[in-house]
Amino acid sequence: MPPALEARNRKFFLKKKQIRILSGACHYFRIVPEYWKDRLIRLKAAGLNCVETYIPWNFHERHRDNFDFKGWRNIRRFVMLAKELDLLVIIRPGPYICAEWEFGGLPSWLLSDPYMQVRSSYKPFVERVEKYFLSLLPELVDLQASNNGPIIAWQIENEYGSYGEDRIYTNFLESCLKREGVTELLFTSDNGAGIMKGPLSGILATVNFQELEHGKLLFHYLKHSLQPKMPLMVMEFWSGWFDHWKGKHEVWPAEEFEKVLRWILNEGSSVNFYMFHGGSNFGFWNGANEELSATNEQEAMNYAPDVTSYGWKEAKKIW
Repeated sequence: MPPALEARNRKFFLKKKQIRILSGACHYFRIVPEYWKDRLIRLKAAGLNCVETYIPWNFHERHRDNFDFKGWRNIRRFVMLAKELDLLVIIRPGPYICAEWEFGGLPSWLLSDPYMQVRSSYKPFVERVEKYFLSLLPELVDLQASNNGPIIAWQIENEYGSYGEDRIYTNFLESCLKREGVTELLFTSDNGAGIMKGPLSGILATVNFQELEHGKLLFHYLKHSLQPKMPLMVMEFWSGWFDHWKGKHEVWPAEEFEKVLRWILNEGSSVNFYMFHGGSNFGFWNGANEELSATNEQEAMNYAPDVTSYGWKEAKKIW
């Protein structure tokens, strides 16, 4: 079945009609289910037509071979709520997601193998990834846009160009997704540090940035070298930044936010606000940046979202 979302002639087409994707990141695993619909309503009220979410593997397979897609972990219900509100959905299933989340979404029990090589074609790792996909994908593949569902696109890995160049691994991820029923548009996303190594042949490359000068460099590379016939997409427009314990609160001036956003839109690009709603890192799910440090991401996944953890509107008065 052909994908409902096509990328060609520097534009996106959904079921043959041109579309600009205006998306917001809203992580179901950082929001209690009772608030899922409220946050999606607010996202739509902001004028967006799409919601993006990662899927953390370790949230659904906390214990080896014990997969959980119920209650708070019912990703299918989250996607169905988006459909009820006429929102499109972008899925980023990992297996590595970063997302300032514990071990980037990878289950800690992988490390019981003393030779484990995560994010690689190391056989015991890809075998576990395949089992994860075999459990996850049946929850979602029938909700793709080509089947009149809301899911329009799937990401392969996450900013892999900043980590490695194992094409056996990334080719495996692509083939595994397709084999298990993924028919919609596949894409990669990379920041400036990984854009030269992260993109894959025949797969839409998207970019992540905040500052205008970085955006200009990335767009120039996409338009004039990497994929001149493909549409532009900022998969992560960093509308703010996360906080660390004992660190200063990160604030990005609203005027800068406005300037960069206007430029992105004037370039004809689609965009995903990262984050639209930050939510909270409950329990010990927060990530960390340094192996030998106790410095962790704040309990609240702040990122200066457009809707706060408490549902209040963030004070971004720019127009």
